[in-house]
Amino acid sequence: MRPRPDPFASAFIYSEEFSKFEYSSSHPFKPVRAKLTLDLCRRYGLVDWPWIQILPPQNTDFQTLAEFHDETYLKVLKAIDSDAVTRELWPDLLSKEDLKGDPRLLKYGLGTEDNPVFSGVYNFSLLTAGATLLGARKIASGEFQVAFNPVGGFHHAGRDHAEGFCYVNDIAVAAIQLLKQGLRIAFVDIDAHHGNGMQDGFYGDDRVLVISFHQNGKDIYPWSGLRMRSGKGGEKDLRSIVRSRPARTTKSSSALLRKLSPPF
Repeated sequence: MRPRPDPFASAFIYSEEFSKFEYSSSHPFKPVRAKLTLDLCRRYGLVDWPWIQILPPQNTDFQTLAEFHDETYLKVLKAIDSDAVTRELWPDLLSKEDLKGDPRLLKYGLGTEDNPVFSGVYNFSLLTAGATLLGARKIASGEFQVAFNPVGGFHHAGRDHAEGFCYVNDIAVAAIQLLKQGLRIAFVDIDAHHGNGMQDGFYGDDRVLVISFHQNGKDIYPWSGLRMRSGKGGEKDLRSIVRSRPARTTKSSSALLRKLSPPF
């Protein structure tokens, strides 16, 4: 029997390494926000409570990622992070930013405006997935009730491609490890964008309940999740809740969740 955790036991997963990565100077996703978030929490004393611990993550490994992701895709992602490999494949390359639009990479969703090739991209993916995996394991072990990774939640990444700022689907990687322990997963996505990577990754798996609250895909990326959709399991396997406009309150999303009556 797992030990009963403190009802407020919370883990803040953080590494100084997060802020060393940058997609590009003009890219809207800034990993340095993790440091700024923790700095602000410290300023307001939000992480000073005895039930909150700041935990340093470690990189996960290739094989753990490959339990969800396609190995060929991961090898490409790893290769473009190697200066030696990029010089071999692109001898005239001045900067990795110049890889934008290369057809050999576009098939994997790499080298786009959303998912540029940047220095350290593979190690960044290992670290962010490792952070989410650490949080999941700490909760599963009974040590914590809540775990927060400020540089996680890459729900758009598919098994064989990058998409929507997401290179590796850290949530899916962690979910698979929990499934191996015999656990069932409820993934509730409250981002404005449809959680297409998670839905597609676990569609038809009755051990994983994926609920996505998002704005209608006809108006916003990733142009999917257009209507209420159920999985292969039928009524109790609902996958997608569409908002015709962005929800402005927690109350409205909570009401939708109650309407669903999910089995957890």
